[in-house]
Amino acid sequence: MKKKKNHYPDCEINNGGECDCDGNYDPKNQKSWEATPARRKYWDSLKGLKNEKAPNWRGDDVHRVTVHDWLKTNYGKPSVCENPYCEKRSKIYEWCLRKGFKHERKRRNYIRLCRSCHRKYDWNKEKTQQAIKNLVWFEGGESLTKKAVLRINGGERKYESITEAAKDVGCSISSISNCLAGRGKTSFGYEWRQA
Repeated sequence: MKKKKNHYPDCEINNGGECDCDGNYDPKNQKSWEATPARRKYWDSLKGLKNEKAPNWRGDDVHRVTVHDWLKTNYGKPSVCENPYCEKRSKIYEWCLRKGFKHERKRRNYIRLCRSCHRKYDWNKEKTQQAIKNLVWFEGGESLTKKAVLRINGGERKYESITEAAKDVGCSISSISNCLAGRGKTSFGYEWRQA
């Protein structure tokens, strides 16, 4: 008895055309990412298409990562720092967007800098303020773990700090912090609240 041939769902034979998959389709072993003959045909048709000819081309309305990839493809990875006052500390070089320019596919909008110079070049007052806000564990110079906490069930007890409570109960500081922040209900069988 001859084995029945299974064709891919996108095989031309299903549309009355000639088979381009040789009937090798096995639905049990088919993976969603596996290249079917029609997909291979499409991918082959895209080979060599770049820039405006590519189907996903978006012009200058692109993400900065895409522009950086374009820079690396067309101008290579930077190997020198264009800052004349560079201290030559870093050995990692990056493309840096010049101030006052937009992320576009134009070489003149970018300069090559070492990582150290790039950070100094991009740093501004807003980034300093954001960095200070990101220091969540400090509030007015005092650590959040120094705040008084209250153990609710199992005999109410007040602790001067989260660290003290964690040592007494035998759990981690982060598990109590998670309860206080509402990310967990209990820690080590106890409910917690700020005092």
